[in-house]
Amino acid sequence: MDFFSHSEDDVKKLMGELGVGHIDELFKDIDPEKLNPTLDLPVPMTEKEVAELLKEKASKNCAGDCISLAGGGVYDTYIPAVVDELAARGEFYTAYTPYQAEVSQGTLQVIFEFQSMICSLTGMEAANASMYDGASALAEAVLMAFRQKKKANNVYIAKSINPFYKKVIKTYLSGFDYSINEIPFKENGLLDIDFLKSQDLNETCAIVVSNPNFFGLFESGLEELNDIKKENKLLLIAQQNLL
Repeated sequence: MDFFSHSEDDVKKLMGELGVGHIDELFKDIDPEKLNPTLDLPVPMTEKEVAELLKEKASKNCAGDCISLAGGGVYDTYIPAVVDELAARGEFYTAYTPYQAEVSQGTLQVIFEFQSMICSLTGMEAANASMYDGASALAEAVLMAFRQKKKANNVYIAKSINPFYKKVIKTYLSGFDYSINEIPFKENGLLDIDFLKSQDLNETCAIVVSNPNFFGLFESGLEELNDIKKENKLLLIAQQNLL
């Protein structure tokens, strides 16, 4: 649709409503030097010169030599160069399986290899793939736990997992009559397992933890959690960054 600017009559009407004779009067209280400052800019540069300048400035950063303790999902990982090449291929852009047999075979092969690798790393008997992200995968795991424990009406989630993951879980469970309980963490950032031991877990389907947690800490009490799980016949769901 074409854009039509204000006509002179429109501008006069607007100025009249505001009680000014010219638009410049609207800015009279602003220091002219701040309104139209003189910019001390260097001479223009070519694209190549700008790229070289930014590269020089970036080389002063030491981020590549430092260990990230930021937590919140920011962990030091090494990503092989081939990952970018594979991820840039059209058939791997999304988690959807192509419907044409001639192009889906490669995707299915990659998914099979990925699932096999996950089972090898974790020791699990089976692994799923094609989930959107960690948050939705975690929420799906919680739903699966409720389906397994049909009489359960609540789940215990570590307060130290990513808050965005918790929001996704709450969204997934919003249509059900389930309640979410949080397991607090201690001053050192690790789970307060004694709190969990004091709770009535008869109607609980699962315990959800993150390792490393949102603070970048490795939970040291997973064996105790596993004992609680066995004692109360629960499921233990762990959100992990295997890299």
